[in-house]
Amino acid sequence: MKTKKLRLLVWVAGVVALAWILYAAGMLVAEKIYGGPHVVLAGESHSFSIGMTKKEVLKKYRDLNETVNLRTIETNRTGGSPVILERSELLLTRELELSDHWMAYRDKFPIWFQDFYFSDGKLTNITTYIRFYESP
Repeated sequence: MKTKKLRLLVWVAGVVALAWILYAAGMLVAEKIYGGPHVVLAGESHSFSIGMTKKEVLKKYRDLNETVNLRTIETNRTGGSPVILERSELLLTRELELSDHWMAYRDKFPIWFQDFYFSDGKLTNITTYIRFYESP
C-alpha cells in the first residue's frame, strides 16, 4: 500500500513540476515573441491615437485611472523633468509643452511604459514596451 501512495505522490509531483516548467517556458517564448517595444506610426495603441495633441494625450492618460508616472525625456534619453505622480499635476506645463518626447509608465499588465513622440504638437509615434517578467 505504501508503494502505491509513494508512486502516486511521485507522479503528482512530476505532473506539477512539468506544468510549472511548461508555464515558465511559455512565458519565456511570449517574452521573446511579443515582449519588448511595439512601435505605432499610424492608428492607435492602448488608448492613444496618432495625431492627438499634447493636451489630448494628457487627458487620456489622466482618464486611464491608473497610477500616474510621467516625465519628459531629453534627446540623450535622460529624464528632463521630475516624475509627475499625482493626477492633479497632469497639466500641460511649459516643460511638457516644449518637450517632444514623453515617457509614461503604466500599471496595466503587460504594458510596462509608453514613449510618446510629438512633432508640431501632434503625436507621431507611440512606442509601447511590453513585459512578461512577473512570471516565474
